[in-house]
Amino acid sequence: MPPKRSRSGTNAAASASTSKKQKTAAPKPKAKPKPKTKPKSKSTRTREIREDSPPEKDFDSYDDAVRDAILNTTKSRYDVSLEQDHLAFAAALMESSSPSMSSMSFSQDEMKLSSDGSGGGGSGGVRGQYGEAEGRGPQQAKVYSLGTFCMHAIVKNFERLAVDAVTAASTKSSAAVAGRARSGGGGGGGQGNGGGGGQRFRQQVQHLPFYLSERLFKVLKHSRPELLSTKLWTGLFFNPNTTSGDRVEELDLEGLIPSQVTDTVVRTHLLWTLGVGPRLTKINLNHQTGLSDKVVSDLVGACPNLTRLSLKGCSKVGDLTLASLPEESIEELNVSFVGATACTVKGISGMVLRCRALRVLKVAGLANVKDAVFMQLEKNLALEKEQQQEDIGRGSSGGGGSGKKEAESGPLSRLENLKISTTSLGDRGLKVVLALCGRTLRRLDISQTGVMRPSLIGQYCVWDDAEGGRGGSKKKVTTRLEKLNLTRLTMSTPTELSTLLQQLPANSLHTLLMGYITHSRSVFSDGVFEEMSSWDLEELEDEGEASSLLNQQGGEVIPASLRTRPKFLLRTLSLFGNHELGRSARDRDALRWHLNTLAPYLKRLELGYTGYDHEVLLGLIDPPHRHRLTAEEVTLQQGQEFEKHNDVLEELGMDATRISDEGAVVLSRLRGLSRLSMANTQISKDAVEIIAAGCPRLSSLDLTSCRGVPVVQRRTLLKDIRQRASSSSSSSSHS
Repeated sequence: MPPKRSRSGTNAAASASTSKKQKTAAPKPKAKPKPKTKPKSKSTRTREIREDSPPEKDFDSYDDAVRDAILNTTKSRYDVSLEQDHLAFAAALMESSSPSMSSMSFSQDEMKLSSDGSGGGGSGGVRGQYGEAEGRGPQQAKVYSLGTFCMHAIVKNFERLAVDAVTAASTKSSAAVAGRARSGGGGGGGQGNGGGGGQRFRQQVQHLPFYLSERLFKVLKHSRPELLSTKLWTGLFFNPNTTSGDRVEELDLEGLIPSQVTDTVVRTHLLWTLGVGPRLTKINLNHQTGLSDKVVSDLVGACPNLTRLSLKGCSKVGDLTLASLPEESIEELNVSFVGATACTVKGISGMVLRCRALRVLKVAGLANVKDAVFMQLEKNLALEKEQQQEDIGRGSSGGGGSGKKEAESGPLSRLENLKISTTSLGDRGLKVVLALCGRTLRRLDISQTGVMRPSLIGQYCVWDDAEGGRGGSKKKVTTRLEKLNLTRLTMSTPTELSTLLQQLPANSLHTLLMGYITHSRSVFSDGVFEEMSSWDLEELEDEGEASSLLNQQGGEVIPASLRTRPKFLLRTLSLFGNHELGRSARDRDALRWHLNTLAPYLKRLELGYTGYDHEVLLGLIDPPHRHRLTAEEVTLQQGQEFEKHNDVLEELGMDATRISDEGAVVLSRLRGLSRLSMANTQISKDAVEIIAAGCPRLSSLDLTSCRGVPVVQRRTLLKDIRQRASSSSSSSSHS
């Protein structure tokens, strides 16, 4: 019998003999010196933050994504390449509408940082950054207000300004910050001249209007969290001498380093000394892994008017916090990736049963979220219904009325956003959930779960509206679903996905994520794209309305009998990770036809790690057709010069696809692109220059592992192209 081989490919006997030789070998004369311990730098702290954060993240907004990128970077936190992101974040905070800004007037001394107001300059800058303005020119300069620049300057020089920002008794805790500031020319600490500057800065920050102080705190967390020690952020922004707990309506500690937010700080300073809680309506403690379940439950229990609670990544939160939630006021709850086993089946089902005003519920990554939770909820509801019937049978009129009201306002009856991804949810549990909230759901995320029959969504979330036609004679299929995430699902049958799309009415979904579908080849080949790109006749009740409908391409009037629309007006479509898609001509033709119908609406398209190439993107550029293109028409149009372009698409992902230099001309016609990812493709440097010349709004370009681009230029190529273009334009204007 041959000897067993180890994982490295060598015989087990050989590995045993080598281990014996190592044991009997003479010790080395010089021991290996231990590496010198260095003080924790910025990169060390960022590594700690990365290890504490959950393995998989998803972001609800651009601000969250930028904040996460800054916290996880190993470079300097205030790199030059991040200047625009910091400015945009500061401008977004300064321009956010606040009741206090319109209802309160401040003196000249209080307006140390002027807000943006309603001027067109600042708003144009933020809209230019996020790409929200529609119908504007190809490129506009970002103009920020004076308040945004003041906020940005304070944050950039905060290390020098905050030399002695804490009281004189805390010199030991701020010695590191003071040392760095002295080396940078910021003056000395203590009670000298340099310390006086720090004292004045501390007093000015403490006497700022509360809404400005709150926004300055958010910008500092966004860009320089390593400077905000425990005594610094509590002394500057939560000082009991200048800030009372009755004024604090929102507590946002996300972004602070977890070691600076401890149980002692929350219990002693925020709850006891400052007295927050009576007026708190929003709490955000995302990724604060140092807080225990008991302290968070005490904080939540002290907030009777709490409407929004976000505890994503708080690994110690459990049933105590869920039990302390205010049942009547809580509307938004995010406990994704909290304690793996701290939230039990009983605690989760009890929370869902009690908190009946929930509109947003996110329980992603919880190990105990499974079918047993919702089966237990179903049993509790049955017992509650029996109790109500007994009360009604006793003849008490008041009890009967209250029983009807409780039946109408059942658990999850108001839910609009449900995120239950990365759990053990199955088909049985999904049935119970959709039976409770199917008619109110707008966003549903069941990605990476055990659900195998997504067609259940069509059974519970789609219904016939009897009031759809005149006199109630015509029925109209209705649903409130707008976003659907089916990533990493295993379909029980190949027709599950097409059945769901057939059940959904036209003009319903705006976002559809279908990445990493198991056996995607068999699932998508069953007419999924054909169903998504089908055209439905829209009959107009008034014939006079047809005269006002003009064709956007040619300006001709569209008759009512020919006026059609696609099945779904998608803004976001993701097919990421479906490796089997795009290998056949049928797949490419079907997706191109679907993109042709979505061209006026689609803003984000993700085709990474599929078999598609630039040919499918032609559907975004060609004008919409009334019939399916034949193979001869497709070949003919490929040889023609592109005269049209697309200004709608903003983000495109083509990682590890068959995109090559042949697709450079097609990509250059996507004039509205702001983010383009082509990692691990065959694209070359010359093709990138063609794309950059045709896409003036392009600000993010990923060329990781692109062998056609030199390694040194993969991160700076877009910046170099922009600088050369600006220099050439300036030189031509001078000449």
